[in-house]
Amino acid sequence: MAQIVGTLNNEKLFGTSENDNILGLQGNDIIYGRTGNDTLDGGTGSDSLIGELGDDTYIVDSTTDVVVEAINEGNDIVRAFINYTLGSNIERLVLVGINAINGTGNSLNNHITGNKLNNLLDGREGIDTMLGGAGNDTYIATWNDVIVESADAGIDTVMTIGDIFYTLNENIENLTLIDNSSIIYNPKANIGNALNNLIQGNSSHNIFEGREGNDTLVGAAGNDTLDGGTEADLLDGGVGDDYYLIDNADDIIIEQTNAGLDRVVVSFAGDQYILPANVEHLYLTESGPLIAIGNDSNNYFSGNSSNNIFYGKNGNDFFNPGAGDDIIYGEAGRDIVAASDGNDQIWGGEDNDTAMAGGAGNDTLIGGSGNDAYTGGTGADDFRFFTPDEGSDAIRDFSVIEGDIISVSAEGFGGGLVSGATLTAEQFILGSSAVNASDRFIYDQTTGALFFDIDGTGSNSQVQIANLTTFSGVIPTLSYSNIVVVS
Repeated sequence: MAQIVGTLNNEKLFGTSENDNILGLQGNDIIYGRTGNDTLDGGTGSDSLIGELGDDTYIVDSTTDVVVEAINEGNDIVRAFINYTLGSNIERLVLVGINAINGTGNSLNNHITGNKLNNLLDGREGIDTMLGGAGNDTYIATWNDVIVESADAGIDTVMTIGDIFYTLNENIENLTLIDNSSIIYNPKANIGNALNNLIQGNSSHNIFEGREGNDTLVGAAGNDTLDGGTEADLLDGGVGDDYYLIDNADDIIIEQTNAGLDRVVVSFAGDQYILPANVEHLYLTESGPLIAIGNDSNNYFSGNSSNNIFYGKNGNDFFNPGAGDDIIYGEAGRDIVAASDGNDQIWGGEDNDTAMAGGAGNDTLIGGSGNDAYTGGTGADDFRFFTPDEGSDAIRDFSVIEGDIISVSAEGFGGGLVSGATLTAEQFILGSSAVNASDRFIYDQTTGALFFDIDGTGSNSQVQIANLTTFSGVIPTLSYSNIVVVS
């Protein structure tokens, strides 16, 4: 190996056909490596380094140094002490020294290595391999770049741009999608690893999977899908109609007011789930039961085949409980319960609610306050009233043949009703008003109106508690045996 050393002047240095080590010292030097695997170091000054044939190594310590390589003249390396971007036809870049510096590739398949500090590595085009080493490194990558990080080698971040998807390699903590307004939707996911990842989106419709670890997934302006994975994760969809996949009761969702129509899919059972503030829809997918609790928004609930309990809380809620023997509490707001199978128990709560338990089960429907509308569906259904002043409810498919009954509370109605006792014929009359003091329930079979009168022909006025029709709109028959007194 030839050792060639320049002077303090500006000069031209030429290598040999061997593997040369050429050092320019001071001055603005021009160094030619010729053939062989040469090392070219211009020293101080603004130097031009021309490796020519061979696998050459260039030492660059000044922003005014110029490296020149022709095509197909070897596999070359730049060792840079400064921020550096590879020129044409150079394959490898190694950052050296004691400063936090950046390294940028070119259109080739580059191999870029950082130093022990915090580096920014950008492979540009090509299938690049980047190794940050120690330090909190940032990589700008495309989907097919290879990033290598060791364990405990800093908090590292991959930044991607464009219409791509990316899966974090091991030992990399963070993934950020750089904004690109030309991309609307990419149907493939950006995926984390076993670490506690931070994955941040852009204005596109992003899909995130955190996998293992306690991850933080942050969307932006798009309609994002966020799946934290198996551990307790923090999910923030940002603006847009976002879709959250929840498989851990300790997952946390953050949504702002008026930030889109958002959906949560819960895939765990045996516990309760409270719909976070400003999230509207809740879907249950796991086969086991769950207690599902709404919020102040107008919620949509979709159940599964298990025996679930739903609480609507405030808002005008819609319940689609699914199969199973479910309990639905509409609570405040004007709520709607869709037709479903199973022996369901539906509590309308406050306001004017609509319940359609139209499956094949034997359902219990409790209107609560307000003028509610109920359809029990097939099966022996129980339309239950606790007090006569809850409002006049519409029962739209009352069927004596199917075994439907009307239950009233002895404590809430009074008038001498006894819990567990059969309503007597003297306490029931067909017509529009009471005709004697013992009449308590008056059924107008021409209109379907059902009244309660606490003292019959006494001074208290009768109160309409329901209006009955069959499913086909016909006024059904009703007798005292179809009314049951409960506690």
